[in-house]
Amino acid sequence: MRKKVLILYPKENYINAVKKIGLIPVCDKSAICDGLILTGGGDLSPCSYNMPNLYCKDIDLERDQTEFYYLQKYLSLNLPIFGICRGMQAVNVFLGGSLNQNLRGHSQIEGNDRFHLVKNQKDGVFYRLFGETFTVNSAHHQAVNAFPKTLKPLCFATDGVIEGLYSENILLTQFHPERLGDLGLEIFEYFADLL
Repeated sequence: MRKKVLILYPKENYINAVKKIGLIPVCDKSAICDGLILTGGGDLSPCSYNMPNLYCKDIDLERDQTEFYYLQKYLSLNLPIFGICRGMQAVNVFLGGSLNQNLRGHSQIEGNDRFHLVKNQKDGVFYRLFGETFTVNSAHHQAVNAFPKTLKPLCFATDGVIEGLYSENILLTQFHPERLGDLGLEIFEYFADLL
C-alpha cells in the first residue's frame, strides 16, 4: 500500500516531488498520515524562541500555532517529519532551538534561488548520498542559530550556516530539495524510507 504524507501549507512543487517518489500527498489537515512535511514560507514569530522582533517579516501566528500543533501530534505518534526551509526552522524552534533573524548572502536574487556548496558531516545521510560536498539552493534570510541536543547537523554552508539537521525520525533542510531536480528527489526518497 502506498504511503500518505500530510503536507501543511502545500505548493505545487512539494506535491509534485512527493508524487514523483511514489507517495500520496495529502492536504486535508484532518487526516493522520504516515508522515508530515512542513514547507517553506514567511518568518516564524520570534516570540516562539523568546526574542524580540528585530528583522522578521511576513509573520503568521496562526500558521506558527498550526505547525506546532501538528508537530506535537506527529512527534507523539513517532511518525517521520520532513521540514524544508521555514519547516526546518519551525521544528528547530519547537524542540527548543533559536534562529538568526537576518542573514546576508542566502536570500534569493531577483526572485531566483541562490546556489552554493555545503559540506556534509561524515556521519550523516547526506555524506552517504552525495559525498563530502554538494550544491544546494538558497532562498532564506533566517536560519538556525542554536539547535537542541535531540538534533544533529547534516551539513553546513561555507559561512557556517547550518543547512541540514536530523534525528532518527526527523529530516530538516534549510534549502529547497523540491526545486533541486533529481538530487532533491533523492532527499525525498530518503524521507520516504523513514515512513
